[in-house]
Amino acid sequence: MKIGIDLGTTNSAAARYEPDRAKAEIILIAGEPLMRSAVALYRDELLIGTEAIHNAVRSPKDTIVSVKRLMGRDFADPQIALVRDRFNYEVVPGTGGDPRVYVRLGGEMRSPTQISALILENIKNEAGKTLGGDVTHAVITVPAYFTESQRAATREAGELAGLTVMRIIDEPTAAAVALGIEIGEDEHQRVLVFDMGGGTFDISILQTVRDQQGRVQHQGLQIEGDNWLGGDDFDFRIVDWIVDWMRSEHGTDAAGDSRFHWLAKDYAEQAKRALSVRTSKDIVIPSAFKLEDGAPVDIELTLTRDKFGDDQILRQDGHGPRAQVSG
Repeated sequence: MKIGIDLGTTNSAAARYEPDRAKAEIILIAGEPLMRSAVALYRDELLIGTEAIHNAVRSPKDTIVSVKRLMGRDFADPQIALVRDRFNYEVVPGTGGDPRVYVRLGGEMRSPTQISALILENIKNEAGKTLGGDVTHAVITVPAYFTESQRAATREAGELAGLTVMRIIDEPTAAAVALGIEIGEDEHQRVLVFDMGGGTFDISILQTVRDQQGRVQHQGLQIEGDNWLGGDDFDFRIVDWIVDWMRSEHGTDAAGDSRFHWLAKDYAEQAKRALSVRTSKDIVIPSAFKLEDGAPVDIELTLTRDKFGDDQILRQDGHGPRAQVSG
């Protein structure tokens, strides 16, 4: 069977194209439409997806998330130097002259491609259970501005997962296909696609026409974006403010504590999501951190929609917005 896979920074998804309906249908992965793009190691057992996320507080340094941001990159890439301290896990250089970036999982060096392959393999297996057969072929989406090395790394990850990768296509094109945009024989359309993901922000203009066989085709005319601006960066800015609050209120710096960092990011993400339907959200983390004398610190802050969206959200160091937290 053939499926389409969106290998995302924070979440991944699978779909099957229905030609009769000219539309893509989401395939449930373990009963859910989305699967967390996470891999963890706990007591010599590999955990994928939601299980990996649940394990993060127990072993944050052995929980790999947002690995898509490292795909197809060298360790010397200036962007890697700027962001590697954001991760709880170790981001390390290759050995023996290998210039590529690696991560450390359970003391073992693994490439971002190998981690992504584990995610894709899990999607393949779970989609097969949902569809009642073996998934053998896939089309995998990537951000429109992905470089050739990043696209090659994505293809390699699919092959390591046991998939025949039919095509690597741009995410804006996939969005247009999934929406089933239809036009007449002599018509053409220009479609503007906004794509805000966990790690990237794309704006693409597509030209939609029919080819000589009558099939709808989508051609990219213009692409703009930022491959270091996404949901992760909003979360990190909220975490920054939580850390700042702890410094001012308790005179302690929790930035280097991996367990605290994971807890704070998890609660920051929940608060950010809540602002989609609410004007404010309390961030309450009991016993989030212990001071040197062993006393626990409870975090009680309020994130408001107004402050999250006003002009206090600033781009700093080229790494996305900073959120204002009051409390």
